Amino acid sequence: MTLRRRGLTMIELLVVVALVGIIASMSVYTLSAVNDRAKVNGAAETVATVLRNARVQAITERCTYVVQINGPTYNPTTAPADVPRTPGSVLVWRKNNCNSTVGAYEANIPLPQRDRRVADYNLTEFNVELALPAGLVTGNVLLNDSVSIAYQPNGQRLIFVDDDVDGASTASGLGGQLDLTTRPHNKPNGPTRVVQVPAAAAAVAP
Repeated sequence: MTLRRRGLTMIELLVVVALVGIIASMSVYTLSAVNDRAKVNGAAETVATVLRNARVQAITERCTYVVQINGPTYNPTTAPADVPRTPGSVLVWRKNNCNSTVGAYEANIPLPQRDRRVADYNLTEFNVELALPAGLVTGNVLLNDSVSIAYQPNGQRLIFVDDDVDGASTASGLGGQLDLTTRPHNKPNGPTRVVQVPAAAAAVAP
């Protein structure tokens, strides 16, 4: 008896190709979701760590430290030249006048009294966006706005906002917990992680 070798029919070949395509698509989707989650977690952990460190520095040095979060299109062109304006970044600076009652950056103050920048973090590398309470940022997403979180020597937190891009931050009046939500850029339905910023305690990213 002679065995005859039979190849794949066209239908069988198409089925195999379709199955391979489906599996490949699922793999790409899974990798994309994992990548988005990693970016969100990385950004959240970075922001929470920066805030915690600023609070510790404020208490240790008994001088106000400010964490300024600039949106990706923040550009206060009409503001004084010394206003921190790097878009898509988290800036940390120290009040040189530790007794100042102004938690936001004060422009046009000559050296050495000028507020001093001590750190600069670029969030654009994470390709994420920050969503905040609607009372602080129009549309909840930090775009051309800037939000400053000031830690006083007693560990208390104040919040200032530049929502008209003039470089002059104003007190927000928000006294409760501030939730900063990180999520993939232009993916409102993507994974998110919240950084909780209490009024008188350290920030956490649970």
